[in-house]
Formats: sequence, structure tokens, C-alpha cells
Amino acid sequence: MRDTAKRIAFNGAVCFSSFSSECNLISKLLNLLVHSFVLSVDDIPPTVNCTDDISITAPSGVNAVPVVWEEPTAIDNSGEEIVQIRRSHDPGSTFPIGETTVMYIFLDSTGNAAECMFNVLVLQAVDDVPPTVHCLDDITITVPSGTTSQSVVWKEPSATDNSGEEPIRISSHDPGFPFPIGETTVTYTFIDSAGNIAQCIFKVILLEEVDDVPPTVNCTDDIIETVPKGTTSQAVAWEEPTAYDNSGEEPLHIRSHDPGFTFPIGETTVTYTFVDATGNTAECSFKIILQEEVDEVPPIVNCTGDITETVPRGTSFHTVSWEEPTAYDNSGDEPLQIRSHDPGSRFPIGRSTVTYSFVDSSGNTANCTFEVILLEAVGPVVTMCPFSKTVVTCNSESVVSWIPPKVLDDNSKVTTSSSHSPGDLFETGESEVTYTFTNQSGNVIAQCSFTIVVEKQTENCRTESFIIYIVIAVGVFLAVFLTVTLMIFFLKLCHHVKYSVSSGKGKNDVQMLRVTRRGAV
Repeated sequence: MRDTAKRIAFNGAVCFSSFSSECNLISKLLNLLVHSFVLSVDDIPPTVNCTDDISITAPSGVNAVPVVWEEPTAIDNSGEEIVQIRRSHDPGSTFPIGETTVMYIFLDSTGNAAECMFNVLVLQAVDDVPPTVHCLDDITITVPSGTTSQSVVWKEPSATDNSGEEPIRISSHDPGFPFPIGETTVTYTFIDSAGNIAQCIFKVILLEEVDDVPPTVNCTDDIIETVPKGTTSQAVAWEEPTAYDNSGEEPLHIRSHDPGFTFPIGETTVTYTFVDATGNTAECSFKIILQEEVDEVPPIVNCTGDITETVPRGTSFHTVSWEEPTAYDNSGDEPLQIRSHDPGSRFPIGRSTVTYSFVDSSGNTANCTFEVILLEAVGPVVTMCPFSKTVVTCNSESVVSWIPPKVLDDNSKVTTSSSHSPGDLFETGESEVTYTFTNQSGNVIAQCSFTIVVEKQTENCRTESFIIYIVIAVGVFLAVFLTVTLMIFFLKLCHHVKYSVSSGKGKNDVQMLRVTRRGAV
């Protein structure tokens, strides 16, 4: 396409036949310039960076589309800005289907011209996408027996096309068409404006109603009869089972045994078969069970209750005895006794199960189960062990009291000893009080320890001592006062007379005579 326009070069000027008027003007100007200037005039045209051919596809049914491109550029050896003279199309112009040439002409300051030509090819898109069909599922209809055809109605399938136009619809059958018994294929064909075809195929199935329902049977339960011992057979009668069919007709019945049939001892299966008019069958089976009279009553057991014993602590096994359980049987015979443990067996600490089984002559069994529980004696347990305590005093020692601890032990007699006793005098500092509990063998079985701390107080002690001294002085004073008062009281009641008696030995014996108000003594 770039050669379709004829290039004309004249003294460095480039023209195209499609722009003849411009070429004449340019040629005249260039001739004038050539004759007016020296031979060293710039005759090099600009260098053009042209645009490549452009190809674009238009949607189906569209005749023209806008096309945008990056415009070509040019530079000149003079370094001056290029003057763009003309372009045939602007970016964004609308181009028809087919090929169109776009031309750019660049002119420098000395009149040298350069061209850029590229093609814009607009292709018409081909619609090869068939319509999108929304089809139907197969249609199955059951018709009464004897029917040969029936009209069937359905909601017709639809289709959409990418062109936006509604496709043409062609169908093999219309809704409401009378279909024969069996399977018929219905085809819908959809054609768009480009001739693309899509189909929807589904089946219309007409089924003739068939009776495949068997009769409903009301069967007889198993019959169990007990006959005297030694009997080998016995006649058994029963109410026969019945059946109902959906046709309303009574089904035919076939039986393996008639009521009143003589059956042997044991188990015999009786079968009834019911057949309706269309050949559907249903069965009823039950059993005739003849059994000899058997003793099924187990012995009656007088069982033993659970046994609980406490053993000394540390014991691993202990011998336990009991009165054995007894049993009575309705046969009058003494049942056979089977036991898991004998009286006097050794049992471990904890729970052990003892089982007695009594079996009569008919094999009936009765069980007696009880437990032997051996509990280990409770070890020594200290109760009311005092907490550690702190006593503050102004002196270097103090009296401290507490409630003594106790020990519980159901295994032996316990003796208690202690390092201190309640009311003891404790010096300042920390003292440990220990209670020791021993059994009859002299073994220590438990201990209780706590701490007594006596702290000396330095503040306010003088005042407290002074108060104590005052209290003591008052006490002494009251004691003296009471003593003197009592003496005066007794002196008033009694008088004493002193007298001398000469013994003849030259000595005087001094005697005291007590005289009371009642007389001399």
C-alpha cells in the first residue's frame, strides 16, 4: 500500500500525487531557494520513526470501528523542531471494514520532507458460536392399561444467541401432540442469523400401567405346643392365613400342610403361597413346634449375704468362713452344688466374689453370689495437733499452754509421750514441742510437732512492771492489814497473864496462863 502513492522528488522535496497542489507550491519554493542560496544548503530530510501496520477485528454486524494509535515522530539533523505538515487520519478516527492507508508528512526548516505510511486493517468477526439452549428433561407418563396413545404437554425449551437476536426455532413435535405407547424422541433446533445451529433433544415415554404388586398377606404366627413326654407326633390345627390383592380379586393360595395335619416332635415349617391374576406371588411361612414337656424351673436358692471383716493393718490374706447357701428343687432331688470358693478359704484384702451354682437333674441352674469384703484396720490418725504459736513477754521467759493432741487407732492401745506439757515455762527463742505415740510393742506409730516462739518485748515494759509492782504492793498491804485485824480481833477475846513460880531450886519457872472471859483454864 505504501507504493500506491507516487513519490516525486524535486531538489530534495518529496511529494505525492495525491497532494499535487501542495507539491507544486513546494516545488516552486524549492526552486527559488536553490537559485538563491549557495550549493551548501541542507538537503537531508528528517528521520521518521513510523508506526507499524494496525490490524483490528470488528464485532459481527459492525461496519466500522474507531482505531487509536501512537503517532509517528521525526527528528532533523539540524536539531531544530520538525514541522508536521499533514496527516491523512487522526488517532481515534473511524475506519471501515477492510484496509485503509494512513499517511504522515514531516517537513524541516529547510523544506526537506519525509513521509510515514502505515495500514489500518479492520477485519469482520465471524460468528461461529451456536445459540445457548435451555433444554427439557425426559418426560415419563404412566397411562392406564389398554391405552394406545395420549397427548403430552410441556413447556417449550428456549435459546439465546450472542448476537442478541432471537434464534429461529424448529421442533419435531408440538406440545399437546398425541404420543403412542413407548418412547418418542422430540427435537428442537435453534438457528441464529449466522447459521449456527444448536439442538435440544428429550424423550417422551408413555408406560402402560402394569400390576406388579403382590398380594398383601395376613400371616399366622408360629405355633408352639407342649406334648407329654414320650409323644412322637400330634395333630395341630390353625386358622389359615388370608390375602388381599389390589385387583380386588381373591388370590389363589397353595399350602404345604393342611390344618389338622399330624406333625412330628420338633420344628416344621408350613408355607402358604398366594398368586394374583397377573402372576404376582406372596408367601406366608410359620413354624409348628412340638416340644416334650420339660422341667424348666430352676432350683430355689437360700443365698448367703455379703461378708465384711476388718483385719489388722498390713495383712495381705485372711481366712474367712461362712454358712453355705442351700437350694431346693421342684423335682424333690437335691441339686448339684458348684462353688467358686470353699468356706475357710484365704481371701486377699478388698472385694472377692463367691459364686454358688445349683443345677437340677433337668439342667436348670440357679446361682447365688455374695461378696467377701476384707477391710484393713484404720492406721493411727492424729487429731487436734496444735498450731505453732508466738508469745510476747517483757520477761526472759513465759508460761505457754495448749490443748494436747489425740490419736485414733483401732489396731492397738496407744501410749502418748511429749517433750513439753501445757503450762511449761519457755525461755525466749524458738522451742519445738513433740508428741510421740507408741503402740503396745513400743513402736512409734505417729508424731505431732509444733513450735513455740517466745519474744521479749522492750517497749512499754517499765509501765507494765510498775503496774505489776503496785499490784503486788497492794496485795501485800491487804494481806498485812487482814492479818493485823484478825490478831486484834482475837486479842480482844483472849487475855494472857504472866506469873513466876519458885521451885525451891533457886530458879523461877515462867508459866503462861490463858484467861478467858469465861474463867481461868
